[in-house]
Amino acid sequence: MIAAVLSRERESKLRIRKLTPKECMRLMGFTDEDYEAMRDCEMSDSQIYHCAGDSIVVSVLMSLFGELLGVEDYESRVRDYTESIKEQKR
Repeated sequence: MIAAVLSRERESKLRIRKLTPKECMRLMGFTDEDYEAMRDCEMSDSQIYHCAGDSIVVSVLMSLFGELLGVEDYESRVRDYTESIKEQKR
């Protein structure tokens, strides 16, 4: 992934830079702890970029399902249902 950043000195010119693996993971909804766990497993930057590229943002997916199924606040309903299942297993 790359990002175009306006240079403050020359607003007419764009400076292009590559997003870091951590920035890519954050954009895809992962936490910094998830990123650090990948680093702890000695994953390379290329592997982390690949994981970020193969992922989907969960909140976007939940919104899509909610719209497709015509259910308001689908994400919180799924979360509540999941919690009730966890409590039943205890």
